[in-house]
Amino acid sequence: AVRGARRPAGPGTHGCPRIACSGEARATEVADLARAAWVEAGLPTSVTPTVLTDLEIAFAAGTASADGVLLLAGTGAAARRFADGHLVVRCDGMGWLLGDKGSGVLIGTAALRAVASDLDGRGPATALAGAVQESLGRCRAGVARPEPCRSRSAGAVNRHLSLRGPISARP
Repeated sequence: AVRGARRPAGPGTHGCPRIACSGEARATEVADLARAAWVEAGLPTSVTPTVLTDLEIAFAAGTASADGVLLLAGTGAAARRFADGHLVVRCDGMGWLLGDKGSGVLIGTAALRAVASDLDGRGPATALAGAVQESLGRCRAGVARPEPCRSRSAGAVNRHLSLRGPISARP
């Protein structure tokens, strides 16, 4: 792959890759691997690949300035401030489990939780419930929906389901 990337792209190019991409969490590891692959391929050591994170590349793609802010919201979400071409402030971009506030994953998960709470009676009704059920093939005409439990306490859920004994987690 490194040799293939060396092929000249057009007039004035020298066929040396200048940018490789990595996520922030593994940028150092990817940079080490790229440099090792470069040497292993027998390419000139006078020029080595530059490895940048995906967010550094996104910032550079949006402006010719070395100073500015990147606000990225898609599957994930992050904000970064750059000064003189270097990352100086970061906010979020921690992944779906720890952060990414405003991301598509967070918004979608919140919507699905609202639907689940509606369907089992723990939360208010939402217009999304019918659409989600239909898209999953769960809503059929003439099929009765089970009675939801309207309480959030384990004792009330226990009584509602007519179970004997307390609800407990199994080891």
